[in-house]
Amino acid sequence: MLSRSLVPLTKSFFLALAQRSFTEAERTLDRIKEKAKSTEWYDGYIQALEGMITPLKTNNRYALINQIQADKIKKLSREFNSESKNPFHKEFDKGFFTAWANYLKHL
Repeated sequence: MLSRSLVPLTKSFFLALAQRSFTEAERTLDRIKEKAKSTEWYDGYIQALEGMITPLKTNNRYALINQIQADKIKKLSREFNSESKNPFHKEFDKGFFTAWANYLKHL
């Protein structure tokens, strides 16, 4: 689970992404990496955050982040939230899905 100290940083990261301020998003991601615990869950969480920046920067239209439609956000959020709690997933996957669920919640 995301520590309280990282919540404001992740919100700043998501805001920077929404504003397409990639330099700020990358700086914030570096701070998240510094403060995150060295666990499999955080590795998955950070991997998801890293995977959000590149497709937006390069405008990769095939990437999930560039295909999210406003009318589908709630459904996708529920799906990612459910996957993040799936007991059959490894901690890495739970962290990965949690990052996506948090991003969609921010939207």
